[in-house]
Amino acid sequence: MISHNMEDVRAVADRIVVLRLGRNNGEFEPDASNQDLVTAITGADENAVSRRASRRRAQQSPELGR
Repeated sequence: MISHNMEDVRAVADRIVVLRLGRNNGEFEPDASNQDLVTAITGADENAVSRRASRRRAQQSPELGR
């Protein structure tokens, strides 16, 4: 299955392989964090998706945001 929809991928996958620019950029378990997957897909760990996810985690667990 080839998809950027991680929920669809996680529903059917027993492993996730990320290809970036035609090369294998990592192999992950379906329970890998969205940040790890986005980093592998985009090549950057500071981007809008990872910042949004960090803010969401901080709001859900205020002690983590400190």
